[in-house]
Amino acid sequence: MLGLLTEELRHHVPFTALGAGTGIVIMLAIALTGTLPQVNSVSETVFYILHPLHVAFSAIVITSLYLKYRPRGIITAVIWGWVISVGMATLSDSVIPYGTEALLSLPQRALHIGFLEE
Repeated sequence: MLGLLTEELRHHVPFTALGAGTGIVIMLAIALTGTLPQVNSVSETVFYILHPLHVAFSAIVITSLYLKYRPRGIITAVIWGWVISVGMATLSDSVIPYGTEALLSLPQRALHIGFLEE
């Protein structure tokens, strides 16, 4: 099982590196082109394009892996892929930051669930 996990992660690393590198390049472009006064509108636009794409790619990968190791039908695989990717995105983007704010006793904290709010 550990070997299988290591093998799948080895295949995933290039995509992770590409995603991280793309984010760094975008932030450098914003910082170096003098668009910092407009950074809120630029970063918001970029976020609303790239984040749903990231969740969709995540769902595709999870669906593919489900079909690879448990070929039980495309509908079941798509449901698992979507539920897991949206669930993980919600945990990493909403629940974990809120928990951190609570641990740090930050004032005016609120749990934001992006896909429900937008």
